[in-house]
Amino acid sequence: MTTLISFLGKSQLDSKTGYRSARYRFEDGSERETAYFGLALADYLRSGTLILLGTPSSQWDLLVESVVGDAAQEEQRIELLDAVRADSVNEDLLRQLAPSIERKVGRSVQALIIPHAVSFAEQQALLARLAAAIARGERVAIDLTHGYRHLAMLGLAAARYLAHERDIVIEGLYYGALDMTRDGITPVIRLDGLAHVEEWAEAFAAYEAGGDSPASSPCLLATVSRRRPRTPHTGLAESGAYQRARCRPTPAAGSPGARTASCGGFRAIPRALAALPALGNREHALRKAAAARAASPQP
Repeated sequence: MTTLISFLGKSQLDSKTGYRSARYRFEDGSERETAYFGLALADYLRSGTLILLGTPSSQWDLLVESVVGDAAQEEQRIELLDAVRADSVNEDLLRQLAPSIERKVGRSVQALIIPHAVSFAEQQALLARLAAAIARGERVAIDLTHGYRHLAMLGLAAARYLAHERDIVIEGLYYGALDMTRDGITPVIRLDGLAHVEEWAEAFAAYEAGGDSPASSPCLLATVSRRRPRTPHTGLAESGAYQRARCRPTPAAGSPGARTASCGGFRAIPRALAALPALGNREHALRKAAAARAASPQP
């Protein structure tokens, strides 16, 4: 079951809910109306757990009023309202309100306080906080709709960081594009491609550093598998296409061409991707040959 990570920010578009209510349309054509996109997305994905991330001054009070209403204790609601105004919301208070939110949304809810992530140290702390909240190997989706704009960039970085640190599977990156609302419908945009580009870059960096084939990347293998199959016999010969796609080796640090030359790098990615079918065929041929050798009787 998927765990959804969603950011909570601040907004004055609506005096009662903060965010303006919108009718979000997902890629399968289904629609859900809400002021908090993360709640609609959790419902759409049937997430088992919703992790809400917000600063001590995020609109926790409006979220609770909108979702829970009178079901929450009056004393706790007033305390939360005062804490938001004082920029002092803490997780102990949110834990007291979590059961009421869970009953309304029908899933487990973790409300976590994060720093404003202005400094590098705070950005690192945010990533560490996420890593501590997620179990190894979990399937995770990330909602990048609300919150400070720079938090969406950190959310993208978190997707790759958690994939390495916690061995999670990223199910998707989502953005509810309120500014693109037309005829009362707000589109939901998938941003998974941005994470794939980062994975491609990592795969090519690994190749340049140690010779590991970029085709070993799951994302690149998926790209190859979607291409039209070609005969394995052309793989070894055509693998030169990948080598030709790469730039000349990077000169040693401090040498005249060190700043402009590149051994592949980002500039080579489009050309290298064009050579992926050949590279994939080569990998296939090598693996098939290795399997045949392993299966043959030893002399």
